[in-house]
Amino acid sequence: MNRFRTIAPLLGVLALIVCLSCASSRQSAGSSGEPTATAAEEAATDRGDSGSPAEAGAAFYAANGCSSCHGTTGSGAMQGPGIRGDKAADLLSFMDGSAMHSGGSVKGVTAADAENLEAFLSASP
Repeated sequence: MNRFRTIAPLLGVLALIVCLSCASSRQSAGSSGEPTATAAEEAATDRGDSGSPAEAGAAFYAANGCSSCHGTTGSGAMQGPGIRGDKAADLLSFMDGSAMHSGGSVKGVTAADAENLEAFLSASP
């Protein structure tokens, strides 16, 4: 039991480091620190059309490294809770920093990004 008391705080620090490194690796800002474009906009440009909201949401999810904490379909993973079934307004509040999100905020996130993300998470198997 004493070993666990020694190891538990170290595991907590390790988890925090992993979360912080996830957040810093997701930064999609240009060299000026301003957002360049949302992942949804980039995905639409790459396809040459607007695509479906679920496709744009999938591109946003991938571009921002969400799966590293929330799993490939948003069902949750070791580092983060499941977010499937969350509404766009709730997703936006976590991503823009209005609500506590251990993964940090997403630079330049818009309501449209959150709506596309909700569509992707709803459509995921």
